[in-house]
Amino acid sequence: MRTTAITIFFSGFLFVATSFLPGPAQAQTDAAKPAVDDVASKPIGKVVTATGSVTIEHVNAAVVQANLGGQISSKAGDLVYQGDVVRTGADGLVSINFADGTSFNLSKNANMT
Repeated sequence: MRTTAITIFFSGFLFVATSFLPGPAQAQTDAAKPAVDDVASKPIGKVVTATGSVTIEHVNAAVVQANLGGQISSKAGDLVYQGDVVRTGADGLVSINFADGTSFNLSKNANMT
């Protein structure tokens, strides 16, 4: 009985002691994922009509001029991405069709995100 108790005690001590030893290094099995999802890479809509002063500020801070005070003709077809800010000036009007089938009109001196 005494040798059995010593064997159990020693086995438990050995088990606890080995749990503190460092194990073999293991590589990550999951593929690397970006820190931020790139939702801005897929357009969510398109400008159908733009008159007057209309700007689209993309998430990545690039500014696209759809019309600059009547000097550049309005350009349909500009893409709109999630998080973009669409602004109209005092003479601006813009119509946007979204990928889900909805439409949105923005009148003068307005903005939307």
